[in-house]
Amino acid sequence: MYDYDQTRTRNRQFRSEAPQPMMMRGGRSDMPMRQMEGSNVNIYSPTTFEDIQTLIDFLKRNEQVIVDFSSLDQTGAYRIMDFMSGAIYALDGSIKEIKANIFLFAPRGVSISVPPQYRN
Repeated sequence: MYDYDQTRTRNRQFRSEAPQPMMMRGGRSDMPMRQMEGSNVNIYSPTTFEDIQTLIDFLKRNEQVIVDFSSLDQTGAYRIMDFMSGAIYALDGSIKEIKANIFLFAPRGVSISVPPQYRN
């Protein structure tokens, strides 16, 4: 049996802070800038429903993902779109159709703006 001090020490969690990636602003190397969350954009073309986990993982990491559904049959594309729509709703994100069978899924905090000439 553990005494109080051993139990408390044993259950303590330690976190190491990883350094944040740095980016340079507009060619000025003397002014570092932190990379913004959600600034990664991934492009993915799922081939089976099992690829859904990879797509959801992008969103959970606060990364955007462009999904090309053209390599799936209609049923598979609907299943993945339905699942992704639920994930986007749960994560308070947004979806925008780029063109037929290609969609942008963005996490919360990423706004998607479309110029007037491209709006339906």
